[in-house]
Formats: sequence, C-alpha cells, structure tokens
Amino acid sequence: MEDDGTAVRLGGPEGWIRLWNRTHPYDDEMLAFCIEIGAVDMTARAHRVVVFNEAPEKFVGELAESFEGWSGTRVWESLDRDVRIGATYKSGGRGDMTWSLAPWRERDAWSASVTVRGVEAGEEMRRLAEDMRVLLG
Repeated sequence: MEDDGTAVRLGGPEGWIRLWNRTHPYDDEMLAFCIEIGAVDMTARAHRVVVFNEAPEKFVGELAESFEGWSGTRVWESLDRDVRIGATYKSGGRGDMTWSLAPWRERDAWSASVTVRGVEAGEEMRRLAEDMRVLLG
C-alpha cells in the first residue's frame, strides 16, 4: 500500500488497485475520484466515481475493526454502482478484496475485476482505510 498524497495503492503484480484524483463535481457534498485496477497483462480505469454518504473508507475501516474474522462476503458499492468491493475473510487473519469496475455510462458496456489476496485484516486494512480517508475525506 502506498499513499504519496495524491494516490492510494494496494496490492502487487498479481492484483492491485489505485485511487486518485479526488474532485467535487457539483456544488454539494458529493465527491468523485478515479480508480484503476490491474493484474498481469490487464489494467482497467473508471473516472468520476461519485460517492456521497456511502464512503468506501468507512467500509474498509469496518473490515479492519473485524480483524478477528467475519462470515461470507461483505460488500460496498458506489452510488452509481460503478465500483464494487467484496471482502472475504480467509484463515490466518487475512482477507481477499475483490474490486470490480462496471462503468455503465460508457458507450460500450464493460466490466473488470481484480482480487487483492492476503490483505492483513487488522493493521493493513486500518492503514488502507486511513489513507483512503485522507485522499477522499
């Protein structure tokens, strides 16, 4: 995970995500950001992902607080359903996070997903949530 002040990144070559470019597209409290997901030989981007009260950093923070584990898959979706995060707890205090993009406003519909495997369910998710809060807050 890296946060250079303008972007947040999680994962490695087998699966990674990057969030950047926070904007306020309207004259209200809504904000938008860009997200890029990737793996070997694959990259996908979604621009102007709009969020309001359904902040992804809050979702990741709640996962971090559940570091002892949870059942099934927990899910977060953006307001326009362009971005979906699914988190599944695995053994050894780690979880897999599947990040899916499906921008419906594009002329040609497409979707892409990548799974960041083995994310430490306590401290690593807490740091990710904090980095996201700094970027998106």
